[in-house]
Amino acid sequence: VVLEAGPAAVMAAVVRGSPPQSLRVALRTTLERLHQTHGRALDSFRGNAQAFADTRGTLKSCLAQERRESSSKKGRRWLLSVVLAAIALPLLYWGVVSWQARALWRDAQTALRAEPGLVIVEAGHDGGRYFVRGLRDASAREPNAVIGERAASRLEVSWHWRPYISVEPELVLVRAAKVLAPPPSVRMNFDEGLLSLSGVAPRAWIDSLAAKPPHVPGVGAFNTAELREREQLLAQFNRLRGRIEAEMLYFDSGITGLNENQAGVLSALASDIARLLDTARMAQIEIRIRIEGFADAAGLAEQNLALSQARAAAVQAALMQAGLPGELFSHTGALDESSNFVRARRVELKVVSRAAGHSAAQREPAGPVK
Repeated sequence: VVLEAGPAAVMAAVVRGSPPQSLRVALRTTLERLHQTHGRALDSFRGNAQAFADTRGTLKSCLAQERRESSSKKGRRWLLSVVLAAIALPLLYWGVVSWQARALWRDAQTALRAEPGLVIVEAGHDGGRYFVRGLRDASAREPNAVIGERAASRLEVSWHWRPYISVEPELVLVRAAKVLAPPPSVRMNFDEGLLSLSGVAPRAWIDSLAAKPPHVPGVGAFNTAELREREQLLAQFNRLRGRIEAEMLYFDSGITGLNENQAGVLSALASDIARLLDTARMAQIEIRIRIEGFADAAGLAEQNLALSQARAAAVQAALMQAGLPGELFSHTGALDESSNFVRARRVELKVVSRAAGHSAAQREPAGPVK
């Protein structure tokens, strides 16, 4: 039997007598041709030899002869061709399967060595099975998930792990999240033994953390300087909201522009809204501001309604010019039929809030947020 190995296939020829040197050259040339014409089929081979049915003619070209055969030897040449094909195809299958398994095993080891919480001490092949021995943190991912479903099913690795505690930041943070159970508004960062927490949390949670810091393996100290109490933020939010909603902007009769003496009021209002936005962002509250314009009842109702809407639009434009985002606002107009015409010609603001992530149907009504 003469064997010739290639990157993804092995060719074998059965020869009676002494094989000529030209046969090995023919096998090598034919194997190279098969890799060129059937390279993709070899790479994706899964056991179905139908993709190689058209290689019979190519394989027959490997039949060597030193002299012209007599008719009595034609049967032998046919038999040699059949034997060659019968041996080559199983060897081809075995070669492709082995090559794919080696590639999967190589990629699996690379993935395992790069995975946080896994330390590979030894990896190899013994008794027909692949094995891995090493250390594994309890928070690390399942090894079969690391190497992928295809490699896990094909390789059937035998795992031998001993527990250990990893101080890799990814796993320390997973561990800390399980132990501390922080609210979603709290962010954590781990660096060289220090676990830093920032964001917003209930006062009770912050107090319990300060009174008795829990044991988190890998964490040497806690930094809570950037934690804010949710109750404190909500109190600040409600103070600003109340101040914004209590403010009034007044207009002269039939005029849509603000009085000159309202410039200071508008500036203070824009500042309060900017502070409200920052506070709402930290407290994870989404807000919108509805600007409501009013006109007195003197004259035609249609004209007064248009006047009230124009006043609201003018205030919105002025607030946007002060640097506030336009998507924060909406405006509307209405009539004020009270007898106090001076007060009736005004614009006031209403803050509509909702907890971040809630649907529009779950908007909180105007009033203090708790």
